[in-house]
Amino acid sequence: MKIVSSLIAIFLASVSIATQCFGQALDSSPEAKKERAKLCQKVLCRAPTNVRVLLKDGTVIEVPFEDVSPIVLQNGWVTILPGEEVHIALDVVGDVLRNPRAVKQPSEAPSTVSFRFTQDPSTGDTTLVVSSTLNRTIKFDLGMMLPDSERIRKTSSCPVLAGQQSYEQWPHPIFQLVAARFRVLSSGAAMKCE
Repeated sequence: MKIVSSLIAIFLASVSIATQCFGQALDSSPEAKKERAKLCQKVLCRAPTNVRVLLKDGTVIEVPFEDVSPIVLQNGWVTILPGEEVHIALDVVGDVLRNPRAVKQPSEAPSTVSFRFTQDPSTGDTTLVVSSTLNRTIKFDLGMMLPDSERIRKTSSCPVLAGQQSYEQWPHPIFQLVAARFRVLSSGAAMKCE
């Protein structure tokens, strides 16, 4: 139970950046819930959910999120939980990607990046599939939160070719992924997963 409480606190801390920007409180008071509901009328949020993570020792932790939460934070960070598929629309201005925002389907915007985050039910290994509808090769920074840690750690991310998919896999469970700093790669850039 200590891990579950800690993970909820960590998740709330990771969205605390949004607290100042969105003016929402991270408490369960009726007023705070009303503010979050109001926010989620403006931006696409995830519904209340249970995050289920299989640990390497075979035990399962289940963390309930009893309130709505934004998928894309005010600072442009995209949060992805195990079992989710999220679609992010981007504005392409020259060689710059701007205004990341969650959409329900990739068809809702001309330039989208979709993230599908899964966990193998027998090994606990995690996989991220990233699909792009952009006509340019893109890259982003990626962070991960492990079930036994209180911080988001940088991890490698692979370039996503125009209109293609990239696959990333980790041999351990991950509680949350955070994608940030979306950018177009120049034609001469190295195509490295780093």
